[in-house]
Amino acid sequence: MNQNNFEKAKIHFERGINFFNNFEYDLSEKEFLFCLELVPDRLSAISNLIKIYIVKEDTVKLKDFLEKFHHIRHKKEVQLIIAYSEY
Repeated sequence: MNQNNFEKAKIHFERGINFFNNFEYDLSEKEFLFCLELVPDRLSAISNLIKIYIVKEDTVKLKDFLEKFHHIRHKKEVQLIIAYSEY
């Protein structure tokens, strides 16, 4: 990962947090997805996207998202969400 991508991802992440805090979940989702395009596997962006899908009760996106990031299923945060989604 190069420093330029990291800095851009950081900007998108911060925007995503601001939108999330203002209950603008669709805009927040887009920012976190941009962040992941630049820095794949950034766990903080992943966990925030999962929060959005839970708040919006969008089980389809949640399931698809968890399948896409299957390779990090061992992370505690992801395991909790898998349990939630199966509940």
